[in-house]
Amino acid sequence: MNQEPTPTPIQTPYIVVHFTTIPPRFPYLQYTIQSWLNQSIPVDKIVISIRENYKHFGVLQSPERVGINSYKKLSDKISIQILDGKDHGPNDKIIGALTFCKKMKENKNNLYIIICDDDLAYHIDTVKSYSEMPMLPTIYTHFATTQRLPGIFHLQGADSYMLPPYFFENTTLSEYIDFLDKSMKECPDIFYQDDYMISYYATIICKMSIERVKNPLMYQHVHSIEELHKHPAVHKREKNTIEYLIKIFNH
Repeated sequence: MNQEPTPTPIQTPYIVVHFTTIPPRFPYLQYTIQSWLNQSIPVDKIVISIRENYKHFGVLQSPERVGINSYKKLSDKISIQILDGKDHGPNDKIIGALTFCKKMKENKNNLYIIICDDDLAYHIDTVKSYSEMPMLPTIYTHFATTQRLPGIFHLQGADSYMLPPYFFENTTLSEYIDFLDKSMKECPDIFYQDDYMISYYATIICKMSIERVKNPLMYQHVHSIEELHKHPAVHKREKNTIEYLIKIFNH
């Protein structure tokens, strides 16, 4: 895990879009999905991860019954992935990506997974913006700032970011889950802070760089379930997470 990143041989990239979702948002996913199906440079696959047992929503009814499987009719590129085990909240964005990678039978040396949110429609040239960047062991994104976590570029799933083959070659599913579980025992608020956790893990543990694309693009909100982002404890959770990560970094 401490080795310096080395360039990945250039191959035709296999581009996967991955996002997680929760039951209240199941009816609205078509807008997010369609924005990825309409890309000027086509994606190879769209993977939607849902939990078998949600911490806040209980046991999921069958995908057919809740209607999420109907989205597969939009394209044969769409796959619904059910995650078992412990719910890690928004952190399942990375757990789902690693789960998909683990299941892949094909060569993973050209696997690029774009992580995004489930309540946004993305610009038609989002994939194109990533394809214009050098194929290096770098995480590319449309937005990152060092103002929230000193010395570390902070990624946001809302803006999307692309994990390169290097990440999947040097991170196993069990390693990432162990990292989250240990952190959550010491700081339970991490359950809600996926952006901080992947930013820290990639930069400090995987020693990867994070860079913005040349031409950042905007996204568009597609529904109004904003109350899920406006929990009164949201700023406290963020503050506790930042303090925790600074503490372990300094140790």
